[in-house]
Amino acid sequence: MTKKSMPPMLFTLIELLVVIAIIAILAAMLLPALQQARDRGKTVNCLGRLKQQSSAFTFYANDSNDVIPPVRYGTGSNMQYWTAMFFNRKYLPMSAFTCPARNSSDFWVSYWRSKTVPATLDLYGQQYAEYGINMALAGYENAKREKFSKVKRASEVLLLAESINPTRVRGYSYVESNYSLTLAMAWPVHKDGRVMNVMYVDGHVGSLNAPGREEAGCQGLYNGVLKKISATGVPWTNL
Repeated sequence: MTKKSMPPMLFTLIELLVVIAIIAILAAMLLPALQQARDRGKTVNCLGRLKQQSSAFTFYANDSNDVIPPVRYGTGSNMQYWTAMFFNRKYLPMSAFTCPARNSSDFWVSYWRSKTVPATLDLYGQQYAEYGINMALAGYENAKREKFSKVKRASEVLLLAESINPTRVRGYSYVESNYSLTLAMAWPVHKDGRVMNVMYVDGHVGSLNAPGREEAGCQGLYNGVLKKISATGVPWTNL
């Protein structure tokens, strides 16, 4: 006498819906963690590029009698921003001037991210790197040229910061020391516009937490940790 074969086990509709609901809940729990991990990776990558910049400024100081580079050199067709000068002297590749956390499709941003390096850096495009030098320290070529070694509290004075141009569209080659809606500013980029990466004169890099997002965060930083101390000039100057 043969035994009857058991019918195959099948999911009921309710069981299938339960499984789908569990998968959806797990995905909702994991996706934010994955996004945070991705953001952390971009922040670390950005800090790595600032460390590249730190090495480049050391090369420049060794080649230029310890003088802090100006925002730009020359006039007219001979004008050159510090960004182009660092690239042309082979201190840095073009990619080192861009922050991986910024995803703008702006033409001048893609210019710096281009894998095909132009023979000469266009004068207009030179301005729009995503890290800006501290204008209060660097100045223009005809300003008094200061030396790195003259900065007394080098670990507290900014040299570079993530930046935004006056129209808030793209990065800029320098940042101003006083907050204004119409000037190039140090700008929080990471964690949805709430954290800004910076480099100090002594070469170390770090991150500053903004008390708000983007413009509000920028203003909060300038009214807080970036507010110039009148007695010392920190964090913008200390000569």
